[in-house]
Amino acid sequence: MRLLLVTVGSRGDAEPFQALTDALTAAGHVVDLYMQPEHNFAPAKPELVTLHPFPFSTTDFYTYAAKPRYGQDHENPRVKFVGVVAEVVSQLVLPCMKDVLKVAEGCDVLVCSSLPRHMCFCIGKMLRKPVGLIHLQPLVPTKAFPHYSAENAVDCILKGGSSDENEQTYWTFEQYNFDFLKEDLQKVVDETLGTDAMISFEDFRSMFGGASDLAHGFNCFSSDLCPAPAEGHIHDIGALADAYIPASFSEPSDLLQFLQELGDGNPPVAIGFGSMPFGQAEAVIQGLESLRCPAVLVGKALANFQATEWTKKNILQVDSVAYPWLLPRCRCMLSHGGAGVLHSTLRAGIPAIIAPLIGDQFVFAKLIDARELGCLEQASTPVP
Repeated sequence: MRLLLVTVGSRGDAEPFQALTDALTAAGHVVDLYMQPEHNFAPAKPELVTLHPFPFSTTDFYTYAAKPRYGQDHENPRVKFVGVVAEVVSQLVLPCMKDVLKVAEGCDVLVCSSLPRHMCFCIGKMLRKPVGLIHLQPLVPTKAFPHYSAENAVDCILKGGSSDENEQTYWTFEQYNFDFLKEDLQKVVDETLGTDAMISFEDFRSMFGGASDLAHGFNCFSSDLCPAPAEGHIHDIGALADAYIPASFSEPSDLLQFLQELGDGNPPVAIGFGSMPFGQAEAVIQGLESLRCPAVLVGKALANFQATEWTKKNILQVDSVAYPWLLPRCRCMLSHGGAGVLHSTLRAGIPAIIAPLIGDQFVFAKLIDARELGCLEQASTPVP
């Protein structure tokens, strides 16, 4: 089988697709993978993989997120955020439809992440080929609990229950997203696929909600953390990259030496905020030094701090590392609570300390705290 995988987003969005690519090729399948070039993927079986780089990076998101055309006059901050996401998709993702279509024509199945889902649904409809949608957060509409941005979402997840109002919270935001995208999506579809390939919101509801034979949804997060619906064409398969160590990964010599010098009885704290903006490195370092707690800092955002005699021996900063390799060697993980690093932390069996910054990170942090798997530390004003 030949599959086209399409992912747009941060490292946390890319790594599940990298892990999926290696798993599929290990089973003998052929994969075409569209993703941003900054993620630097080296497949385990390169002879079975064709990489297609998108002509943009995560940094470009901020350019278009600064002045979105839709949603900014709405009183609900979540709708404002949906407007930002729609602008990024309209300006960066949709212009790539023609190139993605050319690859899709030679494939049997399309599998996509959240941001390119409207584009892939239209391509799947036109080619009559099934589309798989990877959910890294609980986004499939359900009566069991409301959208994660709702104030009562965590209480409903923990206590259970069912209501039509819960389910409607998802469709309300999806309707806004569709309406914000519709004009640009229609234009690109007309130019690339033909008018008949355009999806209506009812088409989208059917495909996104698991009622259409043309689309399947996959819940790729821990059902122990957040039980999610698995009915119709919605499938619960768990995290894809919580144990994923890239075939190209080599153990950093400086990190190995650092861990060895600390000794088995003195594991460090791991700290990383992915691609999220983070300007508090100095405060974190001061706290670590006052506690005499050694740490591994992951990411360039944590590189700027004033070195002292203590930090020279007890703090190591690395630009990047495979979390499934590092975290079993650490005492806990302090992060923003993105789905990728969170599930790697849970897999490693160490506490997760989450200082959420945006979106689903807040609900994951509250669930971690409630289930006594770690704790929530308030880092900033919530962004839904």
